[in-house]
Amino acid sequence: MSATRLIVPLSTAQVRSGIAIYDYVPWFKVVDGVLADLRTDKPGFDDRSTLLKILAINTLYAAGVQDVHRATDHVVGVMSRPVTNDDVQLVEGLAKIPKKSGDSGYCPVFASKFAHFFIRDSVPIFDSFAKVRVSHHLGLRWGGETPISYSVFFEKIGELRTLTGISESARNLDKHLWVASEYAAFKAGSRKLNIDLVSVFEERPVSLTVHLDALLDEATEGA
Repeated sequence: MSATRLIVPLSTAQVRSGIAIYDYVPWFKVVDGVLADLRTDKPGFDDRSTLLKILAINTLYAAGVQDVHRATDHVVGVMSRPVTNDDVQLVEGLAKIPKKSGDSGYCPVFASKFAHFFIRDSVPIFDSFAKVRVSHHLGLRWGGETPISYSVFFEKIGELRTLTGISESARNLDKHLWVASEYAAFKAGSRKLNIDLVSVFEERPVSLTVHLDALLDEATEGA
């Protein structure tokens, strides 16, 4: 089902508020800096470089890889061939990590994060946070655990951009989607969230007050 209208508004100002909140946290800058350094210092995809990248993205960005050995072999094989310019094909190819049984697995969260940070930063990051926020704005029936393919997510996040006119980079839009998802959950009473963001939400630093107030659409998510 294609979205024909925006159900919950999303403005550039809201997206930039999410970016400002993310960029306020020193640890996030450290983490992203480590990934950027790894991309620069280890530009290739030989066994060792790929293993380091998978360990980093798995540890720092909860990519969900269970079998690092198989994932490494798979990514090395994919990257030994000419890299497609199609973001969906790239992620879908990386996501099909073979299982021990020999069947093809499907790990789009890992694949999108690996592709975004180490191959092409135009690739939208796919995870439960982004999925929930995209579905929130488009009125889709996606719960956090609802299985959907990366191609469907890619289509819908593209629709969100078209309907809102948001032109921020994939990285910046992901910052907003994650922070907004965490803040919506915080306001709903959850505290099983990122500890750095919980501190920001609870302490409400003066420099971030305007951004916290602008982050969500209060008519749909409560004051």
